[in-house]
Amino acid sequence: MQRMREELNKQHKTNAVLQIELDKLKGRKAGDPRARNVNGRGTPSTEDEGTRSHIVDAQRQVQRLTNENKELRLRLENLEKELELLRDNLLASQQEADERFNQVEVLQQDIERLQQSLEIARGLLN
Repeated sequence: MQRMREELNKQHKTNAVLQIELDKLKGRKAGDPRARNVNGRGTPSTEDEGTRSHIVDAQRQVQRLTNENKELRLRLENLEKELELLRDNLLASQQEADERFNQVEVLQQDIERLQQSLEIARGLLN
């Protein structure tokens, strides 16, 4: 779970760094949504094409990391369920072992009682 949180934080940091780089390449201050493109219009310049491909690559990487994160979460959930099942099985086995140990003690007491009865019966026959 900790690794997934770290991965998510890493993705957030990567996104923030990419946004800062994008803002620098566009020649505007970070976080200024009113700034226009380099040519002063809403149309892309030639510099924007390189930036755009960089953004597309970054978006693909973010999507890949997001999918990987989802898969890891699902895997973690399955492992946690399996661990819970194994714990339940362990408890059941421990209880069964305790019950058998108690049965062994009772049987040993019965053997001792029967041996004493046998010794008394032999003593009466002699």
